[in-house]
Amino acid sequence: MASIEEDAKKLNIRGIFTTAIVSAFSFIAALFWRDAISSTIDVILPSGEGLYYKYLAAVLATIIAGVAIYFIYKAEKLKEEKFLKRLQKIKTKSYVKLKKLR
Repeated sequence: MASIEEDAKKLNIRGIFTTAIVSAFSFIAALFWRDAISSTIDVILPSGEGLYYKYLAAVLATIIAGVAIYFIYKAEKLKEEKFLKRLQKIKTKSYVKLKKLR
């Protein structure tokens, strides 16, 4: 069984990698969506009238990204809570064993 310190380090490294990967994919997706939305707005609307729709698209994209990030954050929090419960259980068992030895 792995030690608590090893699990804590793995949890921290996992969080760092998760953050880096999510950031990279978000940036790439944002670039593609930027081009696609800009091109669509340019085709649909005459020049000069697209500014409102560009802001609307930016707001919608921000909301969608925020919801996705929230769910990813929640998943990481659940993993952290599971780890902390396991840690608490180990501490409790150690305390009981120590008390029996006395």
